[in-house]
Amino acid sequence: VSGEIVSVDAASIVVARRLGEGSARQIIPFDRVDPEALYSIVHRVLAPVEGSDHLRLADIAYQYGLFGAAARHYSEYAASQGGATSEIQEKITASQAKDISVLLDRSREDLKNELFSSARRLALDTMRRYSTHEAAKIIPAYLDDIARTAREAWVRDEALAKTKKLKAEWDRAEYEITVGRKYLDRARVLEQEALRDTARVGSAKDLFEDGMRHSRNADLAS
Repeated sequence: VSGEIVSVDAASIVVARRLGEGSARQIIPFDRVDPEALYSIVHRVLAPVEGSDHLRLADIAYQYGLFGAAARHYSEYAASQGGATSEIQEKITASQAKDISVLLDRSREDLKNELFSSARRLALDTMRRYSTHEAAKIIPAYLDDIARTAREAWVRDEALAKTKKLKAEWDRAEYEITVGRKYLDRARVLEQEALRDTARVGSAKDLFEDGMRHSRNADLAS
């Protein structure tokens, strides 16, 4: 959708669009707009943001899952009013709790996918941002879980790498033994033929030499 934003109503954006020589207005419900784009549009329309504008932005941000922004604007609104009422303080606390939950869910998803650095960074950022919040008290223990899981994964990967190396060495040894056995078996056959063909010295000599060559090949294979 392209056009000029005319206004932002309680639950929709009004956009003016050119149609040939004229123009028309289109009403776009908030639900049809990406939450971050919606927040950006409303913020831009209200700029400069002050007073009750913060409350409006906070309510929109909370409704569409942008809890960090909601907490920030509720706090800004409280500051503009000389302090937070009990109702606004409840909204600030609830927004922060929701944001903590969202951030830690993202961290746990990274942990599940063994993205340990990202999981730890998200947890630390959350703890720094909301250090005094009740919901953040679980983070130190969770950071210990991340560290323990990372160590276990490292030990597992080291063991797996060692196992793969040992298996590769075993497979190589088996191959060499198999190849060497083939040469030795062939050498034994040739030697037996040479012993049976001693009446023909030249032929027997060739067979013995051929057998010796296969024996040497068996040594090289191993």
